[in-house]
Amino acid sequence: MWSEGVAFVFQAFPDVDRILSDKLDGVLHYSMVQFTRTSFQPEKRAMVGEKEYTVKLKKSEDNADFAALAKFLNGMKPLEASS
Repeated sequence: MWSEGVAFVFQAFPDVDRILSDKLDGVLHYSMVQFTRTSFQPEKRAMVGEKEYTVKLKKSEDNADFAALAKFLNGMKPLEASS
C-alpha cells in the first residue's frame, strides 16, 4: 500500500476464531507493519536485511486510515544517524 508519500508492507495474523470475529466487526490485526517514505511506483525494489525484494505498491490514498497514518508519519522527524 502507498499513501501520501509513505509505503506500507504488512502481515496479517492467521484467521483464527477471534481474528475472524474482529474482522466482522471491522477491526483488523497485523502481526507486522513496515513503512518508509518513498515516491509511488507500481513496483519497488527494497533491501530487508541483506536480501532484496520486489514490493508491489497500490495507491490507497482514498483509505482514510492509511492517509491519516501517512500524514502522522510524515510529520515525524527522521532519526538522526548516531556517530
